Amino acid sequence: MLTEHALGVHVNQRSVDYLADIGLGYTAIKDNYLSPVEWHEASVYNSNRAPEPIKPAYEIGEAVHVHFLDGPKVYERTYAVLPTKESHPDYLDTVRELQDACARYHLSVHGLKGELIQRLVRAKAPVKILQHERDLLTKKKAKRPIAQKIDHRIRILHRMLMRSNEDIGVPGEHLNLADAMKGALTEVSIYWVDSDGIRQRARFDILKPNFTGDLKSITDWKRGDFRTTLLREIVLRGYLIQQAHYYEARQQLRIAVAEGRVFGANKTQMKKLEEIAKADAWGWLFIFAKMDGAPQVRGIVLDHENTRYLKAVDQRSQALAQHLYYREMFGGYDGLWFDRDVIWEPSDTDWPQFADFGDH
Repeated sequence: MLTEHALGVHVNQRSVDYLADIGLGYTAIKDNYLSPVEWHEASVYNSNRAPEPIKPAYEIGEAVHVHFLDGPKVYERTYAVLPTKESHPDYLDTVRELQDACARYHLSVHGLKGELIQRLVRAKAPVKILQHERDLLTKKKAKRPIAQKIDHRIRILHRMLMRSNEDIGVPGEHLNLADAMKGALTEVSIYWVDSDGIRQRARFDILKPNFTGDLKSITDWKRGDFRTTLLREIVLRGYLIQQAHYYEARQQLRIAVAEGRVFGANKTQMKKLEEIAKADAWGWLFIFAKMDGAPQVRGIVLDHENTRYLKAVDQRSQALAQHLYYREMFGGYDGLWFDRDVIWEPSDTDWPQFADFGDH
């Protein structure tokens, strides 16, 4: 259910509650930079939008976040590792195995796989059925199911991160990835409304006085140099716009803490927030967890002065300006947003570079 949380900083807020807020996060801002019309079509503001299935990559990323940020104990309370045929070879899985079991206990061997399973379950046959055991595991424990190979990868990556000894430079000190996680506030949400009345939100994965960190998982790995691929990911997925958005979010956090608009924080967390709000300079840290191929965890530190970041600041401003223009032009979010320039005549510079027609 969509909602508007109180403006300010929220600690210990669930991810699902954060995502239910109608404020624009960095992904929405990035999409508004590319096309406000396409953003509106897929956004929660569009009452005619068809619900989209949750993508597997998002589910994997969510599991990585829970293990890395909330800790192994919370992860184990949240996720149930699904048994596989390889880990439980005695569990029945194929239609032939199920038919043989039905015949053994004088049950009909006809029907689809699901019917065979239900027949054995209703008869309380003393067998273990892979799909039935999976269903029981998630229903009884009210946990999210996770594939065994994904669970194994997440645990390996977390161990790699906690054993990291390569220093990363951030304002005021040098520390490694393991140190970066210690004593940090994690998954802190903030909501604000800008001077144009646009509601915005951000959720800090890792928050310390001298840096802001964000955890990313990479899937569908293509062979190649890992560092080059990470920089390509940052550019193609608009992560620099996220850096610009979260820099503004930290400025808003400073204001909210000073005004006492903090929710859900205990005394220790409040003290840390006050230290964070006082910081005059901080770096930006991406932590990438590679989910296929050779397991790797890598950190990339970015400052707020390079030309790519400054361009991202301009892109963020342009995105919000475009969002405001379309919102005002169509009288809000309830109507259909569309581009009015239906017909246009491309100039020579509009064509892509590969469309070289030569000199004529």
